[in-house]
Amino acid sequence: MARAELAGLPAVASSPGVTRRFVCGTLEGWGVSHLVADAALVASELSTNAVRHARSTFRVELTRFATAVRIAVYDASTEVPVMRAPSPTDAGGRGLAVVAGLSREWGSTCALDGKVVWAELTA
Repeated sequence: MARAELAGLPAVASSPGVTRRFVCGTLEGWGVSHLVADAALVASELSTNAVRHARSTFRVELTRFATAVRIAVYDASTEVPVMRAPSPTDAGGRGLAVVAGLSREWGSTCALDGKVVWAELTA
């Protein structure tokens, strides 16, 4: 098992891009480059949700298991994420559907100082 963490990201528009670069570089280094595109999109959606909804500093943790890679985003909000069914004209609301579609499993868990939203991609 390998683990990497990126901490102290502010709730600003540039943080999801920082998250994507961290995920891409880490997965390339772990030799699972075939997951980079999907993992970058999942991480981007989860970190964008932290910026938009939690509005708090957040951290991203990657864990590589034998058969999966877990992407976890920790933020200070206790609000549980809910997958929405946006209308075709809604500008947003599709992020968790994208996460669900690209991952083998996803969810959220309460943490001492907020919550963690995670997704696992099959390696």
